[in-house]
Amino acid sequence: AALALGRQILLIRKGGLLDAEGSFHIEAARFFLSPTKWHQDANLLKSAHHDLLENDATAQRGVLILPVWAQVERAWSLDARDEKIEEKLMRLEHIWSTRYLDVRLNYQSEKPLQILALRVHVLDAPHVIEARPEYFGCKSWIELEDALPTSPSRPAQSAENFARRLENAQRILGDGNC
Repeated sequence: AALALGRQILLIRKGGLLDAEGSFHIEAARFFLSPTKWHQDANLLKSAHHDLLENDATAQRGVLILPVWAQVERAWSLDARDEKIEEKLMRLEHIWSTRYLDVRLNYQSEKPLQILALRVHVLDAPHVIEARPEYFGCKSWIELEDALPTSPSRPAQSAENFARRLENAQRILGDGNC
C-alpha cells in the first residue's frame, strides 16, 4: 500500500523461507505486487503510517488481486552486519520503524540486505486472478500462469518526486546496480 500510495519507493528484502537458498534474488525487472499484511503489526511502522493497516480492500477469498506493477530502477546489496548500515537505513525515506529495521538486519544476519528502488504504477483496473495454492507461502516470487498487461496504468508518484527520492537513496547507499 505504501508503494501504491507513493509514500515510498523502497522495498527491503532478505528472502522468504521458500526462496531458493532462503535468499532474495531479483528474478524479474518488471513485476506485479500482491498486497499483503502478513507479518505486519503497527510496531513495525512509523506511527504516521499506521493507517495502512486499517483496511484491506484487496482481500477476497479465492482470488489474488494485483492492483500495481513495478519496475526495478536501482538495487543495492548491503552487508547486514555493517556497523553503519542502521544509520544509513534510518536516513532513507520509508515507512518502517526502527524495530522493523532491527528485525530485517538481525534475521539471517549473514545474508545481505537487498534494497530495491521501484518505480510503481497503479493499474486503472486491478487484475483479479484465481488464487492457486502455489501462489502462497514465504516466498518472494511467483510465476503466473498467464502474462498480464501493465496498461492502462499511472505512476504512483510524479517523475520529479520519484527522481528526488531515488537521488536521496543513491546519496546514502551509493550507486548500486541495475
